Amino acid sequence: MPMTCNWRDAGLVAAGALGGASLLLLCSQLRTAAARRSVELEPLEVRQAEERKAWLQQQLANHLKGTTAMAMVYLGDQLKLYKTMSSRNGWTASRLAKAAGGLKVRLVQEWLAQQAACGILDFEVETQSFSLPKAAAALLAEDLSGSFFAPYATMMLACWKRMPTMIQAFRGQCLAPTYDEAGEDLADAMARLHVPEARFHFIPKVLPLVQGGSLLKRLTNEQILCADVGASGADVTIEMATQFPTATFHAYEVANPALHRARANVKQKGLRNLQVVDAKVDPLGSSKTKYDFIMCYDVLHDLSDPEQLMREVREVLAPDGVWVIVDITSEGDMTNNIESHPKAATYYGISVCVCLPSGLSADGGRGLGTLGFPPDLAEPMFHNSGFSRVRSFKMPGLEKNQVYEVQI
Repeated sequence: MPMTCNWRDAGLVAAGALGGASLLLLCSQLRTAAARRSVELEPLEVRQAEERKAWLQQQLANHLKGTTAMAMVYLGDQLKLYKTMSSRNGWTASRLAKAAGGLKVRLVQEWLAQQAACGILDFEVETQSFSLPKAAAALLAEDLSGSFFAPYATMMLACWKRMPTMIQAFRGQCLAPTYDEAGEDLADAMARLHVPEARFHFIPKVLPLVQGGSLLKRLTNEQILCADVGASGADVTIEMATQFPTATFHAYEVANPALHRARANVKQKGLRNLQVVDAKVDPLGSSKTKYDFIMCYDVLHDLSDPEQLMREVREVLAPDGVWVIVDITSEGDMTNNIESHPKAATYYGISVCVCLPSGLSADGGRGLGTLGFPPDLAEPMFHNSGFSRVRSFKMPGLEKNQVYEVQI
C-alpha cells in the first residue's frame, strides 16, 4: 500500500524537534550563567588561594627540574662527559660512551636525553646526535673559563649528604657540624670555584685597588710577609704565591683534612715561598712577626667567633699593613635580602647546610650565615676591634663578592 504523508503530523514533529533544541540551548545557557554566578559569588580569598597554589605548584615543579638537572651536571662533570663533548659536535651515545672511557651506552643515552630536554645540550633530530654549545662548554667543561659553574653541583651533593646530621642539629641533639665535616666534596667544590675567582678577579681587579695600588707594587717588588687565614686547601694561597714569588705566604688553617690537602697541594706545586701553618698549634695571634698583608677569602661569615679573629689580626698586622677580606655580598638584614637579593633563595639554602652550621659549631657561636656579613654589620665590628680605616666595595666583574680593605 503506498505511503501517504500526513503534513499535519510532520509539522508537529518538526515543531517538537525545534522546541527541544531550543530547550536544550536554554538549559545550557542557564547552566553557564549559574556557573558564572557561582564563580562571582566565590569568596575572593578562595580564588586567590587557588591561584597561589597553582603558582606554587609550578614553582616547585621548576625547582624539581633544577634539582635533577644539577644531579646530572654532577655526573657530567665527574665522568668528564662535558670535557669530552667539548672537543667536537655530533655525539651519539655509543661514541660518547667509548670516548669517555668505556661507559655504559644505555646510561649515557639517558643522560644525553635529560641534558637535551633541559636545554643544556643541542639535539639534532635527523642524526639523533648531541652537541655541547660553546656557551655551555665555558660553564661546564672549562675549569678556568672564569664562569665555571659545574662545582655547584658538587656543593649540592655535599649539602644532601649532611642532611641526617642537620636534622639532629635542628632538634638540638648535637652541635651544628663544622665546615670541614662536609668532607672532600665541599672542599673540592670551593677550591674549583675560588681558584678562577682569584686568578681572573681578585688578583688582576681587586689588588690594584687596595691602598691605591701600593699593595700590588709591594707584592710584585718587595719581600713582604703575607698570611692567608682560613686557607682551607691553600688553593687561593697557591695562586697568590705563584703570582708573587718574591713575597712569602703563610697559609693558616685549623681543620686536619684541610691541612692535609693544603700540604699535599703545596708539595705538588713545589713552592718555596709558601708554608702551611696549623693554627691549632701556632695561632695567628701568637706570631712574633708582623704581617704586611693578610687575606681572608670567603671565611668570616663562617666563623663562630669572627671578633676573635679580628683581634688576632689587629695584633699581628704591621702598622702600614692591610687586611683584605672577600665575603658574600649581602643586602643587609633578612627583609632586604628576601626582597632584593637576586640569589637569596640559593644563598639561604647553602647557609642552612654549610655556612650557618659552621658558625654555630661551637657553644655560643655567632652564626652569621652566608648573607650575614653586610657592610653595616661588618664595618662597626672592624672598628670595635681596633681598626680605624675600613673601606668596602663590590668585587669588579664579580659583584656576588664584597671586598673589605681594613687598616689600623
